[in-house]
Amino acid sequence: MKPTDDLTSFAEYAKQNNVTVWACNFERYGLTLPLTSDQTDEEVQLETEDLLLNLVDLNYIPLPQYFLKYVQLEKRNYDLLGFDEIYYINLDRRPKRRDAMEKKFEIARIGPLTRVPAVDGRDLNESYLIDNNIRQNEMFWSPVNGGKLTMGEIGCFLSHYKIWMDVIKKKHSKVLILEDDFWFHSKFRLRVYKLHEEIRRLNLQWDTIALARVNELDDEKLLAGSEYILQPMFYQWMLAYMLSFEGAKKLLAPKPLSNMIPADLYITVLAGQLPMDFAWTYQNHNLLSYSSHPTFGYPVYIDGADSAFLSDTQERESVTEDLNDT
Repeated sequence: MKPTDDLTSFAEYAKQNNVTVWACNFERYGLTLPLTSDQTDEEVQLETEDLLLNLVDLNYIPLPQYFLKYVQLEKRNYDLLGFDEIYYINLDRRPKRRDAMEKKFEIARIGPLTRVPAVDGRDLNESYLIDNNIRQNEMFWSPVNGGKLTMGEIGCFLSHYKIWMDVIKKKHSKVLILEDDFWFHSKFRLRVYKLHEEIRRLNLQWDTIALARVNELDDEKLLAGSEYILQPMFYQWMLAYMLSFEGAKKLLAPKPLSNMIPADLYITVLAGQLPMDFAWTYQNHNLLSYSSHPTFGYPVYIDGADSAFLSDTQERESVTEDLNDT
């Protein structure tokens, strides 16, 4: 039987002619969109959205305003996926990331989003940290930067801290917090609603739930009776996570600005998952922290790639030794 689709045909003919096939992921060349007769309209809509989402990148060019009068835009119903608010953190000097982020969520019919201007590590200096009583945990030593937090890491923590404060101020029950380098996997909307359903079914009390993190460890297991939720041993990345009102209170209670460690490490410590010396400088370790399984997305801009794709926490300027002595 001869293959009927182009991809299989190409592979078969290459094999017959002893041509080695290489996959290249340096450029996006487009995606096939296989449709079958038994697919529902909703499934077709989701696959179409996935295709469009994968075509959005930093080179996305929005429709110029002067063309809008000639274009009839589709009326779309947006929602917040069951959250009181969806925040995303974005540096003012990253307008392309902002455009790409908002376009992705427009395609996925999610919104309105709340943009939170990130605290830029490049704007921080020792005087600002001293004036605002921002100090590194004296027992914490970073293995990647000579022991000290980078200004990018401090800016990252302060950006998330602003949102935690806002959750308390507005008395939100649950929110979704994203960084602008978050790229969600296919069927993101459907996965989020399934996660909500499972939380209700399990009557799960939770403070934070990570939707994107590094690979799971072998010892991490799903919660009893759960299909989508596990308790992580380490909470790496602040890329995308759910936060409850009680979770925000627990994150703010230790007054972390005067005893700072990286934000993802901070959540791990408060969840009681990191029994290191500096962890005991925080009194309570009762944060109910979980992770989705599998993860719902990944970071687009990673260290080691083109300079336009670096994480903003990777900038190496750090707190000086004298700062913690003031």
